Amino acid sequence: MVVGIPFLLLFVCGSLRLALARPWTLWHPPDFAGLQIPEMVGRSVFGYPLHSPSAMLLHAAFWGTVAGVTLLVSALLLGAVIGLLHLPDMPRSRWDSAICRVAGAAPRVALFLTPLYSAELIAAFYLTEVLLNGSITYVGHAMALPIAVSTPVFLIGLWRSGSADRPAARVNGRLLDAAAQPRLFQAIAEALGEPAPERAAVGVTIASPAVLVQGLTQVGDETRDGNLLLLPLPLCRVLSVAELRCLVAGLCAPLAWPSVAGQIQQASRGARSLARRIAATLQDVPLGRFVPGVFPAFGLAMALAETYPDSSAWAVTPNAQVDRAVAARLGTLDLVRAVLKSALCEALWPPFETEVARAWKREGAGSEPPGLIEAFRATLTREAVDAALGELAAPGNPVHDRVAQLGWSSPSDWPALHLDPEDSALSLLEDRDRLDRDLTEAERARFVLTPGRGPVR
Repeated sequence: MVVGIPFLLLFVCGSLRLALARPWTLWHPPDFAGLQIPEMVGRSVFGYPLHSPSAMLLHAAFWGTVAGVTLLVSALLLGAVIGLLHLPDMPRSRWDSAICRVAGAAPRVALFLTPLYSAELIAAFYLTEVLLNGSITYVGHAMALPIAVSTPVFLIGLWRSGSADRPAARVNGRLLDAAAQPRLFQAIAEALGEPAPERAAVGVTIASPAVLVQGLTQVGDETRDGNLLLLPLPLCRVLSVAELRCLVAGLCAPLAWPSVAGQIQQASRGARSLARRIAATLQDVPLGRFVPGVFPAFGLAMALAETYPDSSAWAVTPNAQVDRAVAARLGTLDLVRAVLKSALCEALWPPFETEVARAWKREGAGSEPPGLIEAFRATLTREAVDAALGELAAPGNPVHDRVAQLGWSSPSDWPALHLDPEDSALSLLEDRDRLDRDLTEAERARFVLTPGRGPVR
């Protein structure tokens, strides 16, 4: 692991200096008053007379203490990061939040200690020279000069660097308010078996699929940082209310995770941003590249960044265990139908979108676009549905495997899909015609008003 190499070198150098500097000072205390420094104190590894320069002996106690403190702080930071990496597999405790906070701050604390780490490396070169040669010659100075110059240059370049966060993922949709959409939020609460969670926002979009997004997402003109449940309007058109409950229950299962999951995400995002800034500074500031003291901070940041995907927002993938729990509570038949309809819309939406975009470009910006909800429903003919289901039924297809785990192993036994349910989930939405019109117009603007640019997911 990348975090282990710089810390291993740090522990070796620091432990060696701590073991030699502190005992030497205790057994041979210098005479600070008269500065009576013994001229020769022994033999080096190679047999040379081991002279102790006055500066090294006078400051042996100080640098020994610094080495000990550096090792202690570094061990705490490394322990916190390792604890966070194993936190999802451990039982919950009252220390989880503290571990997340310390681990999230660990890369920045290590970055603050960059001059100290660089000084430790320089001191290790000096100590090695004394042990092997008997006195300080030129190797330590040759290493100290570029490190001493590069460290402040690198820190100034890092301080002046801009944010390295990825921009928010853009979605053509609208965030919904519980007060304005009481029936939809009531259905969501029934799906979860509890009131709608405050830790997740709900939005509608025009493109498939239905997902629970975690991270930084721009929905229309609003930006949401956290959990966001996105429901496509064309999919809601073909889902029944019972099928919508099953779909929402499966998507929102991560909301039942402990709140520490969100703290791990925040630590990972902050660490990835710092690691990206460090890498960019090392690349853009040539004079600041020789900074070995920054690698402990860079290693900690890279280790934390690996806990979540490198994206501003990401969707939570379905889980077989969650599917079985939802089926046991809300019914297997409705869940299987919801999974198949969702996969069907996801497969047929891209070609439909391409054809609509071509028509919009031919007609230009002055025409009134038809609503995409009913336009997409009209494309779900028997031939198109059967062809799409045939592809989903192929062995090895994730949808086939997911449905098989719910007990429907043979595609010939899959339930019939009613694409015009009497209790359509779309009926739960207030002002659905306005939402359809606004999102259709926004979708058309991406193609017609921005030439050469495709839809933004």
